[in-house]
Amino acid sequence: MKLLLTPKSSLVRKVAFGGIFAALSFVVTFVFPMLLPFLSLAPIGGSGYLNLGDSVILIAALLCTSVYGPLGAALGAGLSDLILFPLYAPFTLVIKLIEAFAAGILFRALLKRNPTSSHTAHSGLPLMPTLIISCVFGGLIMAIGYFVSEATILTALQSGFGWKVAVIDLPWNSLQGVAGAVLAILMYPAVSTAAKEE
Repeated sequence: MKLLLTPKSSLVRKVAFGGIFAALSFVVTFVFPMLLPFLSLAPIGGSGYLNLGDSVILIAALLCTSVYGPLGAALGAGLSDLILFPLYAPFTLVIKLIEAFAAGILFRALLKRNPTSSHTAHSGLPLMPTLIISCVFGGLIMAIGYFVSEATILTALQSGFGWKVAVIDLPWNSLQGVAGAVLAILMYPAVSTAAKEE
């Protein structure tokens, strides 16, 4: 497994890939609600909208040990919310960053790559179970993050939020997390291969 970004990558490479992940995350998060307005949760008493931006967050987490990749992806999602749902923007930035770090750290911990080998051999779990566990875990972190935000902090900032909205949104945010995880798992082989060939 070759990584796109590591702490030893050049600053230019870090900024470039951070920008790429930011752009991808923004487009995937922003475009779907624009093209498919029925993805809004407002008609059922919820808040926010469904999107597939978590797939980009998770890919950044899997392929980057440098903070620039996940940070770029989180910034892209936050920028989308700044336009569509401004009140959510700071929470989205923090939640997506935690999602990325949680998934990435768990992925590498479960894989336990052999540091003495230059090949893709590893001493931990096989790749596919590792991908599934890590990505689903990241998606659930995202759903829990929004649940806590809507039930507590957002309630203090604006009326209309609270436990009712948080409970309504939880299954939809969980669905979004699982969908993002599935898409990231499906994309990972191709993206990882492209990284190796770079």
